[in-house]
Amino acid sequence: MRGRLGSSEVLPVNVTGAMSEDAVEAQRIEYTGIFGKEAADALIDQEFYCSFEAAILGAYWGKEILLAEQQGSICDVPVNTDLPVRSEMTTRDDGGWILKWKSNTPHPPRPT
Repeated sequence: MRGRLGSSEVLPVNVTGAMSEDAVEAQRIEYTGIFGKEAADALIDQEFYCSFEAAILGAYWGKEILLAEQQGSICDVPVNTDLPVRSEMTTRDDGGWILKWKSNTPHPPRPT
């Protein structure tokens, strides 16, 4: 028997009309009461609006990474495989984080 090619679509609720906006908002209110606003918004975006960018529950940096992508702060970086590289991730006092790339060569001490 020959195989058949299938098809698939990703259609958000506002396109299919499977639920009214009022029903979606009622679900958002229920989720907010259970999980809090941020998680409720992420669940609604993911499950009803087919968002692949919505934060996944338990994903620690999901919202921040999405914002950084939207602001153009994340980009492709060319790699020179001839140069050794090591990285270091540090946190700031305000909860932000910094990813640093450092060469493998020693640096002179910084003036104090």
